Amino acid sequence: MEFRKATLSDIDGIMLIVKEIIKQPGAVWDEEYPTPEFFKESLDCGGLYVADDGGRIVGTVGIQPAESIFLRLECWSKDHKNPCEGCRLGIAPDLQGRHLAEDLLMFALDDAAKKGFDSLHFTVSQNNPSAKKLYDRCGFRNVGETNWIEEDWFCYECELPFKKKAE
Repeated sequence: MEFRKATLSDIDGIMLIVKEIIKQPGAVWDEEYPTPEFFKESLDCGGLYVADDGGRIVGTVGIQPAESIFLRLECWSKDHKNPCEGCRLGIAPDLQGRHLAEDLLMFALDDAAKKGFDSLHFTVSQNNPSAKKLYDRCGFRNVGETNWIEEDWFCYECELPFKKKAE
């Protein structure tokens, strides 16, 4: 398994994962979101990452500068000077449960710290207990809850560079 920065040619493979994920219980993705344009946005700012299993894209995550609308959510700590936003973490359903999301996320967080980000914010749907379990297990701080874009979310954040919680 190779963890790497994505390229434009990876978008089709990422969209295959999306089509499988939307069938899963708790998925907040659907036929309309996310589109390839959302992944291209992360790619354009150098923050789209993939897990590549011998040429098959099996995971993805985006990390990009936090947008002002995202930063206005009340849940975030206010002492971070250069936060980034994690988005669209997804793993092929046939490989879920193997800590692949954790490994991909750690790879992306390491790169984000190298770029000078001092923290990461991630919203997690309250209808997605698997994602919540991932962030709790890794040691992210649950700093609150919010209702945003007509969905209830847990707000998670971490300092960068990130030190994963010991198991």
